[in-house]
Amino acid sequence: MKRFFQHFLYFVSLLVVQLAVITGVEYLLFLVAPGVREKLLISMGAPEKAAYTWWDYLLVFKRWFWRIITQGDLGRLMSTGDPINSFVFDTILVTLKLVVFALVICLLLSILLIFLKRSFPHSRLVQTVVFGMQILSSVHYIVLGYLVIVEMKMSQYLIFTYLILAIGNGMLNDMVELIESELDGILNSPYYRAALARGGKLWKNILPPLGIALARILNSKLPMLLGGSFIVEYIMNLHGIGVFTIQYGVRGTEYNLLLIYSIFVTLIIVFSNLVANSLQKYLDPRPEKVF
Repeated sequence: MKRFFQHFLYFVSLLVVQLAVITGVEYLLFLVAPGVREKLLISMGAPEKAAYTWWDYLLVFKRWFWRIITQGDLGRLMSTGDPINSFVFDTILVTLKLVVFALVICLLLSILLIFLKRSFPHSRLVQTVVFGMQILSSVHYIVLGYLVIVEMKMSQYLIFTYLILAIGNGMLNDMVELIESELDGILNSPYYRAALARGGKLWKNILPPLGIALARILNSKLPMLLGGSFIVEYIMNLHGIGVFTIQYGVRGTEYNLLLIYSIFVTLIIVFSNLVANSLQKYLDPRPEKVF
């Protein structure tokens, strides 16, 4: 129990430092950007002064970051005065839902295409379907959104939003290529051939290494999907992180909101890395090397 507490305390401390560094770098970039410094300080609730020193800038960031970590107070919008806490978690849930569902759909479609290609290699129908999906996956999010909204007039169905993010911009093609490469590596590995020689079952021996590979692939694709979700949200008019980032942050009104979203995006990626690493340790029977 003591060791678990020590590991947990170390993880939390490292996470706080990581969040501080990432938002601190973005904060410094905003400070040196022309015309941004004054708006940034006002949005972070800094006291009015005739002149600020670099030490003052550091104290402003320290108070702002410490208030978020210890009190959960994200501040208020400079333009409207509304508390950021009242909407920021809803927007994060919208983006998370979009990314997770798109990731699952992309994975299922990839496995289906790989199964069809390997089970029916000479079928013209299968070749046509696979080629059509490859072409569709090469289309950009904006074009796919135009087809759904303007041509098909089905923007009210969320499934099309998930499909746009899961398929478009080469996401499906990349996923199929990565999974096929990992699958070929497993099937040609000495481990798998030795398992078959002992009379082992195919799926029993292929699932653990394939599960490790899938966890690694999905984790690597999460940041790309997060970036793509900003575009898809804006096209499909979903009130997620992307829409609010463009509406308030990019237009130069709420720079503190951009810093807050950076914190939450970092948390999502860190949590994804933690899940992927934990799953790999659970599925890999080999003992960890101790140096």
